[in-house]
Formats: sequence, C-alpha cells, structure tokens
Amino acid sequence: MNVKPGGVWQHVMHGPDGRDSPNKIVYVEVVKPESIVYDHVSHPLFRSTVLLEEEGTKTAVSMRIVFESAELRDKVDKQHKAVEGLSQTIGRLGEHLAAYPVNIERTFDAPMETVWKAITEIEQMKKWFMGELHSFKAEVGFETEFMVRHEGKEYPHLWKVIEVEPGRKYSVEWRFKGYSGSSLATMELFAEAGGTKLRLTHAGLESYPRGATELSRANFASGWSSLINEKLPDYLAKS
Repeated sequence: MNVKPGGVWQHVMHGPDGRDSPNKIVYVEVVKPESIVYDHVSHPLFRSTVLLEEEGTKTAVSMRIVFESAELRDKVDKQHKAVEGLSQTIGRLGEHLAAYPVNIERTFDAPMETVWKAITEIEQMKKWFMGELHSFKAEVGFETEFMVRHEGKEYPHLWKVIEVEPGRKYSVEWRFKGYSGSSLATMELFAEAGGTKLRLTHAGLESYPRGATELSRANFASGWSSLINEKLPDYLAKS
C-alpha cells in the first residue's frame, strides 16, 4: 500500500465461500488529512472518494463510490452486498478508532515550573481543572476519590497516581465507582523556546462499558480540549 498519487494498493479479499478476490487500487489524489480519491482498476471498475471533515472534536467521514453505470452498481451490490459491506467497514473503523488514546498538545508562554505547579498543586487545579477535586499529590501511590455531578447524575471518580517524574510527567489511573473499566491519563511537559509544551494522553477509554455513552471517548476528548485549550491557558494568563 503506497498512499500517494500514482501509488498502488494490492490486496486479496477472502470470501466466505472460500474464493479469493485479488484487488488492485491506484491512488489518484491524496490531500492529507482531508481527502483520498482512488480507482479500483481490477474488476469491477469504480472510483472511490473519501472525505474527512472536522466537526468540533469529532470527524465526519463520507465515502462515495461511482461505477461506470447504474447497472454495474446494482449488480455489484446484489452479488457482493457492497452497500452493507461498506456500512460494516465504516462501523469497524469506528470501533478501531474508539481504542485510540485522546491526545492533545498545547504550548504555553510560561516556564515549566509554573505549568507543573498548575497541573499538580491542588489549589491551582481547582481553579481550572475540577472544583470538586479536594486533594491531589504528584506522588506514586497517592489515591483520591471525588464526586462530579453532571446533568442530574453522579460520577464517583477514583484516581491513583501510577507514575511520576517530578517537574515533568505524571500518570493517573482513572476509574469510576460502579462502572467497569480503567483508563490512564498522562500529562507530560517539554521545554520549548520561550515556553512549555504540555502533552495530554488519555488511553484505555474503550475499557469503559459501551452502554455508558457519558464515558465515551468523544466526551473525554471534548472535555480535555476545553481544559487544555481554553481553561488552562486562561488561568495561566491571569496568574
């Protein structure tokens, strides 16, 4: 697979009836990270266009496949259940991406020591992070429990500090009482010219129950984006 204009992707699909179907695709246009256009040059012939559009912290994905004729399109759908297959493919893409960590980076016009204190000292954290947080120490083994209320529901947070590199990095195991699953939130600081870069990585969110939509990756991504890109910069600017 060589994803560039003129590049080729060759693969073999194995059917449930035991038949193998060789496929050859040639990329026509690649605009990273917005769109991909490619031609399926082995039978049946068609052109696919994949578009990605940002919608806040989410991404809308659309795929459009054009055949040489309506008759060929209908034949492919009837013989190979192409529409259903494409729907399943998009669904599996969603499942695959749900396992990806939330990653957010932001550079602040402040020294590392200042940013480190803002993300580890409880009185500072309460002003930009969570007012419900009543205790925190960047020490391995430290545990705390606090309650967050949102839209009439209560979410008992259980935190345990797993890893600490003083002044640079710490990781917190993140659980919810009454829910299965456990995730890991890591904050890392890097010195940059004239400032400090903060990298937030929140992994393991797929371990929470699928039915608990309030604990979805999308909700965590939105929350972290607000904290790292809005509330923390405002706090640092004021202080």
